[in-house]
Amino acid sequence: EAFSQSLELHSDNQIAREGRIRAYEMNKQPDKALADAQIYVRLNPDLADAQQMLAHTLLTAKKYDEALDAFRKAAALAPDNADLLNEFGDMLTRCYGATGAACDKQHAEALAIYDKVIAIEPTAHAYIARSQVRPPDDFDLKKKDIDAALSMAPDDDYALTARASLLLAQKNYAAAVKDATGVIDRRDTEYGDTARKVRAYAYGYLKQYDLALADWDALIAASPDEDVYLNGRAWLRATRNLDLDKALADADAALKISPDTAAFLDTRAFIELRMGRLDAALSDYDAALKQTPDLAASLYGRGLVKRRQGQTKDGDADLAAARK
Repeated sequence: EAFSQSLELHSDNQIAREGRIRAYEMNKQPDKALADAQIYVRLNPDLADAQQMLAHTLLTAKKYDEALDAFRKAAALAPDNADLLNEFGDMLTRCYGATGAACDKQHAEALAIYDKVIAIEPTAHAYIARSQVRPPDDFDLKKKDIDAALSMAPDDDYALTARASLLLAQKNYAAAVKDATGVIDRRDTEYGDTARKVRAYAYGYLKQYDLALADWDALIAASPDEDVYLNGRAWLRATRNLDLDKALADADAALKISPDTAAFLDTRAFIELRMGRLDAALSDYDAALKQTPDLAASLYGRGLVKRRQGQTKDGDADLAAARK
């Protein structure tokens, strides 16, 4: 109320405007926050703080493209503001509303942003953030960034979790388990769930299925609506070819949350293939490939389905495409 009274007297009062926007956000009034932020920008079009606040409110409103545009304008107005650039890079990294090539494009933009951040203010967080948006197979530069972060902060949980993720991607599963366990054992870390997810995948690849299942169970008990965890447990059970009904229930739950995610569709299709539900599997593989046309696992799975249905030529074509 005090902010509103101040703005009635002086509509250009920046402190009052920012205060009211934050108050609206805290009180879960996103429409009012967005309207105020738009006024703030209209009155101060060359103020980076105004554009940044607009970006925040647009992000809350799930207007992702507009939020990115606001962040770009803010970054252009304050190119040496490392905190602002870090926020912008974080949004690009998360790929809100973007998948596939669109997400890759955002990661490329984030990479350039973090290059600037590190030139301005090299921190362990910035190095790790940059490692996360490098191309997935750029292991050497990812490792270089992570090593730089760990040289600055040897016990940083974010950096250790990032290294565990890199080791997982490099198929060094035992080392990934070691790093992830070190983070999990600290208990009070905010990266414990991410580290446990890495360990669950690593245990699965090491064929230590009971340990993997225990990690997925713990994650889902704490966050029952987390689609990635549900899919991870479904995939684990599917690879064991055990408890397929439970695997299918997890896959269905993950897709209920995120119905157009290619990886989740691929998981359910694989379960259906193992259950002998060929028509359902084909439908899900088709849906996955509609989202991500070059998804090798789905091309391979669809090829197997088609061959079992007697479509040998089409099946062989899918299998060949998967092996490219």
